[in-house]
Amino acid sequence: METDLTESSISQLERGKTTGSIGTLQRIGAALGITLGDLFESPNAHRSVVVDFQDLPMQEYGKDATKTLITPRYFDHVEVFVGHLAPGGHTGQDQVAYGSSEELIVVLQGAVDVTLGEETYRVGTHQSAPIYTNTPHKIQATEDGPAMVMWVIAPPSTA
Repeated sequence: METDLTESSISQLERGKTTGSIGTLQRIGAALGITLGDLFESPNAHRSVVVDFQDLPMQEYGKDATKTLITPRYFDHVEVFVGHLAPGGHTGQDQVAYGSSEELIVVLQGAVDVTLGEETYRVGTHQSAPIYTNTPHKIQATEDGPAMVMWVIAPPSTA
């Protein structure tokens, strides 16, 4: 587990049976890609209607890749990430499968190879590829240049 906490410890925190130390809460926040303050933010807190991706925290993942969550954490039905991949950058060495969400990969710039199981598809600028998150998959930018990709996931995943 990314937090080094047992499932039992996390369950006790979720049910209010115990409180976590600042360090524990920071590890949970880091695993979720959010700040400590985000854990305590009211879902009804004032937010700007316009979101500038450059103002949001980026998370490194895979190889030569970053992603940014652009939907508010309190959204229950969809989450949207924008990712940047350097030439040849990818979401991970191995394909991953998780949950049972529907995911739409939209290429905003450049081109990526989307591998679904044994098949690989080239997806270019202004093209998309739908997948189920429980299907093993991987995304890799082509060697021709960097890529900017948007992931639209519904319902939000736990990966």
